[in-house]
Parts: sequence; C-alpha cells; structure tokens
Amino acid sequence: MISNNTLSRLQEASAPFVSAGLIPAEEFKQLLTIAKKSQEECKPEPLCLITRDQAAKILGISARGLDRLIRQSTIPCVRVGKRSVRIDRRKIENYVEENTRCNFIPAGGEVK
Repeated sequence: MISNNTLSRLQEASAPFVSAGLIPAEEFKQLLTIAKKSQEECKPEPLCLITRDQAAKILGISARGLDRLIRQSTIPCVRVGKRSVRIDRRKIENYVEENTRCNFIPAGGEVK
C-alpha cells in the first residue's frame, strides 16, 4: 500500500519532470489514480464479532456443531471473559467460501 505521505512526495518530486515534458502529464495522472485506488482497496474491513448462536445460524448448524468446529480449530474464536465466545463474521464467510462445493447433484442423487 502506498501511504499518503509517499503520494504527496511523488507529486512534489515529479512536478518539474511533468512541466519539462519528461513525463507525460496524462500518464502521470493515471499513475496517481491507480495508486490512490490501490490505497482505497487495501483498507481493512472493520472487525465484526458475532455470537456463537448467530454464527451457528449463518452456517445452518447447531451451536454444539459450531463448538465442535471451534474445538477442531476449524473456525477461530475470541474469548470474551470466562464464558463468552465471539467469532469474526469474516472467518465464517471465509469458511463457507472454502468449503462450498459446486458439484451438481442430479435428480437420481448420485454425486459426480
């Protein structure tokens, strides 16, 4: 990721080159646009912790089934206090994406 400081230094340092015609102004504008866009794409999503019941509901499984996935370290959790557990919603979404199968099950029920 390119920091704001680096972008401003790049603009300042390249100004003489652009004005002298050594760097085409339009190409430099495109470069800055790409750099700013990559900067926006790299911003992390805010943390969204959900309860164990909410996570189980998203997955369509029981809370005990979710507990088993947590014990197997398949889905990471955060302990809040002695008894409370929270799960990052992104981890649930990643788990679903990684474990989604795109196999078609025909009417006969035979999996290919």
